[in-house]
Amino acid sequence: MNTRAEKVLAPGHRLAVTTLLVTLAAAAHAAHPAAAQSTDGRLSVHGFLTQAYGRTDGHQVLGITSEGTSDYRVAALQFRFDADPENAFVLQFSHERLGRSPLSEVEPEVDLDWVFYERRFGEHTVVRVGKVRTPLGLFNEIRDVGTLLALYRAPVSVYGEQVYASETVNGAMVGRRIPLGTWALDVDAFYGSWDFVQYDLATYAHVDGGYGGQVWVNTPIDGLRAGAGHLRYTVGNLVNAPADAEDDHVAWIASLEGNFTRLSVRSELFHASFGETDLGYIGKAERYYVQAVVNVTDWLGVVGQAEFEDLRLDVSGPFGFSFDGNENRDLAVGVRYAPAPNLAVKLEGHAFRGYRIEDGALPYGAPRARAKYALLSVSTSF
Repeated sequence: MNTRAEKVLAPGHRLAVTTLLVTLAAAAHAAHPAAAQSTDGRLSVHGFLTQAYGRTDGHQVLGITSEGTSDYRVAALQFRFDADPENAFVLQFSHERLGRSPLSEVEPEVDLDWVFYERRFGEHTVVRVGKVRTPLGLFNEIRDVGTLLALYRAPVSVYGEQVYASETVNGAMVGRRIPLGTWALDVDAFYGSWDFVQYDLATYAHVDGGYGGQVWVNTPIDGLRAGAGHLRYTVGNLVNAPADAEDDHVAWIASLEGNFTRLSVRSELFHASFGETDLGYIGKAERYYVQAVVNVTDWLGVVGQAEFEDLRLDVSGPFGFSFDGNENRDLAVGVRYAPAPNLAVKLEGHAFRGYRIEDGALPYGAPRARAKYALLSVSTSF
């Protein structure tokens, strides 16, 4: 999640930073192409890039227009310095373009994605302090790494594009693996602050003292695991609200994943409750998806995905209204060609129905908009 301090890079500074990052990465990779490491073996450089072309048959969805756009990509460079087996420092910069999405006007060209100190205690415990990826869900830590994803992006229903979404936390997290014979538990907890874009796509809400955690149950069946997570926080600096107004959010997530030789299945349910008595509204959101990948060969896979966003919203006052139903639905099929671990080409088609269109306001209660869109993408990593 981006903070206000990270949004002040002028265009010239953005170009300078980008040039510097590319130069550093090229130099490190050229010197040691296999591992991208320095001669003492303690500094490693990794990165990824996904470039895509998208087009819809009408409405603009997720920045994709009916004219088509190739201004659609995500990239990152990560620098990791391991002082010794117990101590490390991690710095990651990212770059993202979302076509014609209004979010492109408020998101920086180059963003400080992660910056944290990591301390390991034995084989099973790790502590990170700084700006760290929030340990929630299947994809939050790898949500932009195209070579690890079945489609261009992680499901938007659960892993939204910045609006009311938290990818990182400024604070601390602790994780521990607990072996239980042929089973194992992975337990993570975090605490800190973050910002996110609100519905006006201009005002950043602020969270202080948010906390949560997640527990993964790793079964004796190789590739099969289940998880549950919880998140609680209070939001300030609300758009169109008094300066002292706050909004309490409580959320939980349930996850299930099965990765097998020829079949991978994933499903998650995200439930959030929010409300502000001073503003006179209360709401609940449920977002969920099911994804399946059939690996026809070692390098060719067929993907199917269905994701849904349901919303219940009650607003009091003279202009009050209520909504209770499906907000957005996206059905997708795709083909993934990955001839090498660091290269993937994907072609996917989506059938969208809902209110999340970007070429005009669509009030809740009106007929849902429909659109079909396609994405062709190439992903690489090192």
